[in-house]
Amino acid sequence: MGAGVAGRADRGPRSRPLGGLPPRGRRRLRQRGVGRRGPVAGAAGGAADRRAGSGRCGAGRRADRRPRRADRRPRCDRPRSRSGEDRDVTAGRPAWDVVIVGAGSAGCVLAARLSEAADRSVLLLEAGPVFADEATYPEVLRDERTFPQDHLWRYDGFHDREDGPPASIVRGRVLGGSGAVNGMIWQRGLPEDYDGWGVPGWSAAEMGRAFDRLEDDRDAPDGSASLGGPVPIARLGREHWAPAHVAFHDALRDLGTPANPDLLRAEHQGVGAYARNGDLGRRMGAALTHLLPALHRPNLTVRGGVQVARVVTEAGRVVGLDVVADGRRERIAAGEVVLCAGAVETPQLLVHSGIGPADELARLGVPVVADVPGVGAGLTDHPSVVLTVRLRPEVRAWDLRCLVGDVTTSALARAAGRRSDLQTLVMSGPYVGNNAGHLPHATDPATVDAVLNPILYAPESVGRVQTHGTDPDVRPRIHYGYLASEADRVRMREVVRRAAAVLDHPAFGPLVADASGAPDRVTLEDDAALDAWIRPALQSTLHGCGTCRMGVDEDPAAVVDARCRVRGVDGLRVVDLSVVPRVPAAPTNATAMAVAERVAAWG
Repeated sequence: MGAGVAGRADRGPRSRPLGGLPPRGRRRLRQRGVGRRGPVAGAAGGAADRRAGSGRCGAGRRADRRPRRADRRPRCDRPRSRSGEDRDVTAGRPAWDVVIVGAGSAGCVLAARLSEAADRSVLLLEAGPVFADEATYPEVLRDERTFPQDHLWRYDGFHDREDGPPASIVRGRVLGGSGAVNGMIWQRGLPEDYDGWGVPGWSAAEMGRAFDRLEDDRDAPDGSASLGGPVPIARLGREHWAPAHVAFHDALRDLGTPANPDLLRAEHQGVGAYARNGDLGRRMGAALTHLLPALHRPNLTVRGGVQVARVVTEAGRVVGLDVVADGRRERIAAGEVVLCAGAVETPQLLVHSGIGPADELARLGVPVVADVPGVGAGLTDHPSVVLTVRLRPEVRAWDLRCLVGDVTTSALARAAGRRSDLQTLVMSGPYVGNNAGHLPHATDPATVDAVLNPILYAPESVGRVQTHGTDPDVRPRIHYGYLASEADRVRMREVVRRAAAVLDHPAFGPLVADASGAPDRVTLEDDAALDAWIRPALQSTLHGCGTCRMGVDEDPAAVVDARCRVRGVDGLRVVDLSVVPRVPAAPTNATAMAVAERVAAWG
C-alpha cells in the first residue's frame, strides 16, 4: 500500500519539524535489523557528493553514522549553512535543495537516501502525524493485526461501474504512509513486469539490484538471500500457521499446486507463506527502517500536519510549494520538488498546480502550466473478491488464542502460455476481526472467522483518478474500471472457482461451520450467475499504479521520463507508484520502496 501525503492540516496534528534520533534509539533499531546498509552506489566524497549542492535528485550511499550530540536542539524548518547562519532566500538561493511531498514508503526511503549527501538540504512534508524517534512511534502501527482508524485517508472508489454506491477506499495518513498500516507482505514483481515497462533504466535486472539494496533476507530457503539492507525480511514457518492456513496449504497441494517456500522472488507459482517486512507480528515499514535512523542528520527535516495546496512554478520551472500549516498559508522555496504522494493524491496535486490534461484544467478553471494528458489516467490495480466463512468453534478458538499475527498463505497459478496472474489468500484470526469493516458487505467479525481472497494479478482493465474542484480538502474519486474486459471476467471466474474448490476439499471442509459467504454450486456452474455474485463482492487490494506513468519520449501517455522528471516542468519529479506503468504481479509496497531506491541511486 502507497503514500502518506500532504493533506488537510486543520484536522491533523500541529506542524512541527523533527530532527535528531537519540543514539539509544538508533541502537535499538539496529539491534532489530533496522538501519543496516547493503551495497552502496556512490561512496562518500565521490561524484554524487560533489553534485549534492545542485539540487539534483540523486545521491550515493554513504556511511553516515555520526551520533547526535545530546545538547543539539531540534532544528527549525529553515536549513543552515556550514557557518550556522540562515540561508539568504532573498539573494536567489532556495531555502531547500529538495522538498519531498509525502512521507509514505517511497518518501521515507527517498528522504533518507538523498540526505546522505551532507551538502544537500532535504525537507520532507507529511499530512499526518510524525514521530521524533522509535520511542514515540505508536504501538498500533507496529502490530500487523491492526488497521489504525485514526491514520487513514478515505476516498470514494467505484469498482466496475459508476451507477452504484461508492466503496470506501483507505490509504495511510501517517509517517510511513500506507506501509505503516498494511499487511506486511513483501514480494517482488515478476521479471516480465519490470522488463515489460519498456523504459530504459528500469529493467528487471536494474530493479533487482534496488531490491537487493533494500533487503536483509536472512531466512531465504534457497540461500540466495539479499543481506545487509535496512528492511528485515522474515517468513513464518508452518509451526506458526493457524489451522485454516495449514488446511488451505494441504488442500491446494492435493489439488495439484506445488509447494513454494519462497514466494518473494522471480517465480511466484505455488503455495506457501509470504515473506514479510518485519519480525513475528511486528510491522517494519519505511519510517522505521529508513527515516527514523536518518533524523540525526543536520540536513534532514521532517514536518507533519502540512497540507500542500500546489506546486509553484515560474517560467516553466518549480520555485516552491504553497502549503497550509497550523491554519496559516505559507510558501516554501525549493530548488527541486519531488512528489511522493501516491497514485491517488499525486495526480490531483499536479492538476491543482496546472499540470495535467488541458481540457480538465479548463473545466476546473486552473491556468495551464503544462498540458500533460496522462495525469490521472492509466490506473491499474489488482481486483479481488472475498469469500467469507465461519469456522467450527474448536478451530476458531485455536486461531484467536494462538495466532500471533496473520500468516498469509498464497497460491498462484500459471495457465499455459500465461504469467502467474491468479492468487488466493487465506486470512484468519485477529486480522479478520480487526479489518472486518473494510471487507465487502461490512463483514461482521462475530460471524466471520476466515476469508479466502481471490485476486487477479495481471488485469487488462484500466481506470482513472479524477479531480473534482480546486479545493485541496476535497479528495479525488477513484474509478477502477475493474473487469471491463472479457478476459478479466474469465480469469476472475476461474480464480473464484478455484478458491471455492478449496472450501469443498477434505482438508479444509471439516473446519467450516458456515460457508454462506461463498458462492454455492449452482452459482459456480453458471457464468452469468457467477458474474452477478462477483460484482457486489469486488474490492480493491489498494495496489493502485500508473496515474502518472513513466515512459519514453515517444509515449504520448507518459507523464514523467525515465528519470521520473515531469514533462514540461523543470525541477519537478514524481517518485511513487503513480509512475509505475502497470501494476506488477505482487503487492506493491516493496516496489514503491524499490522505485525510490532506484531514483536515489543515480549519481
